[in-house]
Amino acid sequence: MKFITISFAQNILDAALKYACDRCIMIFPTRVSANLARLAYEPNWHFEDITFTTMEDIKSALLTSELPQLEDEKRLLALYQVLSNEDREYFHLPSYNDVVAWGNNFFQFLQEYSDAGCDVNELAQLIDKSELYLRQWQEQHISRIAQILQRYHELIRELGFDDRIFHPPLEQLSIPYQNYRIILVNQFYYSQLEQDLLSCLEQSQNEVWLLYHNLDVDESNWPKTDFDPAKCYQNLSEKPKISVYRCDNEEQHALWLLATLDPEEHTIIIDNQFWQKDYSGWFSPSLLSPPRQIPIKRSCWYKFLAFLNELVQSQTHTPGFVPLSILIKHLQDQRFPALLLDEWDAERQDKLLRELFRLSDKEVLYLDLDCEAQFNRLVDPKSSYEFLPRIAQKLFAMVNEILNLKSTKGLAQLFAELLEPQKLCSADELSKTDILPQIWTAMANFCAVEELGIVKDWEAIFSPCGAGIFSLWLDFVKSTALHYQAQEPSSASCEVSNLLDARNRRFEHLAFLQMEEGLLPQAPLAVWLLNESQRATLGLITYETIRAWERYYFFRLVFCARRVDLFCYRNSAKGIEPSSLVGELKELVATDLSEPPTMKIPFQNVFQSWQDLHMHPLLQRIKAAGFFQLPADSSFWTIPADPQRDFGTEHIIKQSSYELSLLINNPFAWYVSVKSGLKPRKAELTENISPSLFGSLMHAYFAEILGEVPSKHASPQSLAPLFENDEALRLALQQIIQSQEFYYKIPKNYNEEFLSAIISACLADSLQEFYHRFLRLRLANQSFTLLPERRYMSEEELDYKKLCETEYEGQSYQVYIRGRADLRIETPSTRIILDFKTGSAHEEQLMFYEWFYYLINDPSLQGRISSYFWQILDMHIDSEHTVNDEKRAKYLATIVDSLNTCLASGYKIAEKSQYKRILQPITRSDIYLEGASHD
Repeated sequence: MKFITISFAQNILDAALKYACDRCIMIFPTRVSANLARLAYEPNWHFEDITFTTMEDIKSALLTSELPQLEDEKRLLALYQVLSNEDREYFHLPSYNDVVAWGNNFFQFLQEYSDAGCDVNELAQLIDKSELYLRQWQEQHISRIAQILQRYHELIRELGFDDRIFHPPLEQLSIPYQNYRIILVNQFYYSQLEQDLLSCLEQSQNEVWLLYHNLDVDESNWPKTDFDPAKCYQNLSEKPKISVYRCDNEEQHALWLLATLDPEEHTIIIDNQFWQKDYSGWFSPSLLSPPRQIPIKRSCWYKFLAFLNELVQSQTHTPGFVPLSILIKHLQDQRFPALLLDEWDAERQDKLLRELFRLSDKEVLYLDLDCEAQFNRLVDPKSSYEFLPRIAQKLFAMVNEILNLKSTKGLAQLFAELLEPQKLCSADELSKTDILPQIWTAMANFCAVEELGIVKDWEAIFSPCGAGIFSLWLDFVKSTALHYQAQEPSSASCEVSNLLDARNRRFEHLAFLQMEEGLLPQAPLAVWLLNESQRATLGLITYETIRAWERYYFFRLVFCARRVDLFCYRNSAKGIEPSSLVGELKELVATDLSEPPTMKIPFQNVFQSWQDLHMHPLLQRIKAAGFFQLPADSSFWTIPADPQRDFGTEHIIKQSSYELSLLINNPFAWYVSVKSGLKPRKAELTENISPSLFGSLMHAYFAEILGEVPSKHASPQSLAPLFENDEALRLALQQIIQSQEFYYKIPKNYNEEFLSAIISACLADSLQEFYHRFLRLRLANQSFTLLPERRYMSEEELDYKKLCETEYEGQSYQVYIRGRADLRIETPSTRIILDFKTGSAHEEQLMFYEWFYYLINDPSLQGRISSYFWQILDMHIDSEHTVNDEKRAKYLATIVDSLNTCLASGYKIAEKSQYKRILQPITRSDIYLEGASHD
């Protein structure tokens, strides 16, 4: 072998091409660098026999098998079928979906084991290697995996296939190349298999040259190499200008990069996650051209199928019921309803969303697969839902077709008819990408699973069968890349790459984003079968090697550039720390390093300056205006008052108990939600018993037991038959749970079982305790009238009553109230108000009802009124929250003071922390808390 080392001053690709000749194979680490070398060589090509390829492609060409090799899902399906019930129980793999991650680790480990020069068929012999110091669990794992591997090998051989982990012995290898010059360009690490292959190539009368970029090579102990970044940096004739930017978060480092870009300078952004991050959308086409390859996962076609898959998979958990949250999440994308109904527009989309959120506001959790039956059962008129039933009917028809699938052939037929890709793809996808050929090629490959006999009975793998096949298809196709056909050559000045694809290139200006530990260098993987020490003993690749690999290619990129900007941030709460490579680089080039002071570009000012889609002028305006580190302005969180606008010509506000409490405790939230009528839309519906759902259920239950009409009783004993019948109390709750009002609100999971088995008994017990601890004791030997809460307000409750008034600038402003108490009890001498609670309580609510029902009309009743909270789950009267004359007077004074403050100073945010999070989706307390501290 011939070893060639060049300095960082030389371009590695140019240097490699100088050694090209006729009958030459040039091997690069990636296809990207191989293609770049080919394009650079083509202008000077004189029909020489030159191949530009990669090490992986060479291995595939040399390590051929007489039998076709299994890949991806085909090998996983074969593996799943050889797992015994004991294997699945031992490795905790109850279903195929659980096998996917485990199986990928299984094949990756065996591939590395094979590449280390070991025979995977002799895996069980590891147990006898004392130098590995195996633990008992490892020996048990290895023994089982060896047996699984043997069964896997037998199965695929029986089916007429092979797997690359069982590569042929190298002594049987036939080399098709003789008298070639084989040049390997800047490959840092060589596995044992790769070393053996190069030896075989050299023994077949080929020249093998290894070209390195400033790596010290130990020729007597190859492939051992050494890289000394300090020595390399000192030997650089022209050192790069390096800047390290420390930011608050990843959004800030993307904004800061935008603020530093020069559109006249070509910049390479090194960020492996760039296109998966939201900040990629901030880079306009004038700065950054879109990628030429687009993951099919980003297409409208795939996203719609993923939406369908969520609906299908929901049937494995809640058969017959589709979680409303799935529809809310996906139908907000206007493209999806347009695929289902003709002539879709923004007006229809808005109506559809209103229908969805009308259901979520009513705490409906599910739509029935038989949606016609559900909309007939709804309390709302069916006519108020125009589009949702039609869309749901079409979606659920697709779901049923998918659930009925029995084979991949049936899936292909479904795609040819109901789910035709031509109709599900966007116009741009059809005209600018190769999505249709990619879909049908993938489908043909997927259907080969059956045609080749790898799977004969899908029902032995999936239950329900159709849901499994459809989910497997999406996993199979999601790695497909679409080729984007640009209309015109891009003139953008920025390009996105990653450390892998850039390791043989050099650039004038580099910008590294996401320079965080765990991303670059990558974090060590979890132990799978063998630890790092054991892997090193066997010659498998270790984390130390991977980190050295990334370290070398990072410093090579930095030292070959003229200007380098590194962006990093720290978040101790999330365990995010700047990359250790940044720390090493800072120590190395301390005197030549620039560290600009940490600055922050407020998002508010970014959006204020966003007047067009061209990002560079936007950021120039930001810099010119000096929008850095502005002080917090608490006045932003005060809405100015306009009494004439806010209270009308009559200067009256009409309030419920909750609305009045909001006016007192958080005027800002009151103005937004009550005065302006802006309500947060419930988009994230969780399948559990929420406090509000439980409260509604509890009120319905107590109303069912107590009745809805006033009833007179000579003594509490007359209620004994009602409260002491355990069976009747429990049955009443079950009937309410199954009622039209609650049928689609109760979670169809363990929560429903918990509600039926435990909570129902608790509510029944609480009612009995309420009777024994309160009614019998407080009303002993008295006649009384029960006034329970009604489903609809009585005439008395419908009328607003004047609670208080205040004067501002010569005008009188009045507060009117109305409401419904859970239960009132009237005796000849007393008035009792009860509110049933399952959580927190505030005396304001009790005083509100006292004034509304009694004190407004007859203040003299103040000494004869008692009001209480009954804590249902704790089964007692809440003694901490009580009412007295002083609190009643203070309550009125607080209302008047709050109204005066709003009229004079506007609607401010809450002062107490417990009220700052009221209506957080609207008021965004997470960003106004800092502003509040300046009041």
